[in-house]
Amino acid sequence: MTDVVQQKNFEEMIAQGKHVVRFHSQWNNECRYADKPYKEIKAELSGKVNFIDVDINTNPKMASVHRVFSLPSIILFNNGVEVKRLAGLMTKRYIKQEIERFI
Repeated sequence: MTDVVQQKNFEEMIAQGKHVVRFHSQWNNECRYADKPYKEIKAELSGKVNFIDVDINTNPKMASVHRVFSLPSIILFNNGVEVKRLAGLMTKRYIKQEIERFI
């Protein structure tokens, strides 16, 4: 799990390749509930796509810059461009299916 420190660093990280970026918070119940399935997906798809986790408590500007209004939110980036956004509580099956379509 990578926790992004600065927006500039983040932009450099996602500039090339495919990335799954999860915006979450420790205090949010939905995020805590979704944490285990997300980590399972991350382990299952490791090496096929890059995963980045952004805690909005430590990076509040990142949520604002990327217009994250619902938690948890997963944004799929291809070469720095947002191609899909998944917001709110979703099933593991649905999230994995959408990421597999992306990769």
